[in-house]
Amino acid sequence: MPKHSADEWARINREVAAFERREADRRRRERVERSGIPARYRRAVLDGCPPEVAAWCAKPARPLMLRGEVGLGKTWAACAALIALASERSVVFATLRQVADEARAAEWGENALARYRNAGALCIDDLGKDRMTESRLSLLFEIVKARDESGKPTIYTTNYPWEDMVRRLMVGEDISLVKTITSRLQRCLVVDFKGTDRRLRHG
Repeated sequence: MPKHSADEWARINREVAAFERREADRRRRERVERSGIPARYRRAVLDGCPPEVAAWCAKPARPLMLRGEVGLGKTWAACAALIALASERSVVFATLRQVADEARAAEWGENALARYRNAGALCIDDLGKDRMTESRLSLLFEIVKARDESGKPTIYTTNYPWEDMVRRLMVGEDISLVKTITSRLQRCLVVDFKGTDRRLRHG
């Protein structure tokens, strides 16, 4: 076995460390590309996001809900969090409408929701925005329940406070399933976004 000087070992260690960093960055970029994060958000970073978001990424012990009016940076922050988490796990970004479209394409088979149940970290964006149907409500329940029970990092963004959320999720007169969903969602760490629409501020 060849002998190396201290300087040679130091160089070898630097090269190995640099290779490992490149490989980690490559895996992170591949996970982000497969995640469903829209292209305009793939450069999102935690700098400038509420400090609670970065703190949650360091220890995502319970779900995270980013809440506030349109244009305050909720989706940007959610994507920044997913990208940060992609260094060590798979990540998935979707709206409930996209989940329903995928489930329908899979003919509502047993594995239709596997991607969302099993993702290392998941973001459901704009919760409560789309028109609710019985099938969408059922999908949301399955996702919320599975993510809650597995403890895997999950992010929800919404424009609505709890009272309005219940109203937006209701289908018909039966409120029992909505109450079950919102009861689980209330375990979330809630970060409220306030201020002026960023898109208006920047013209």
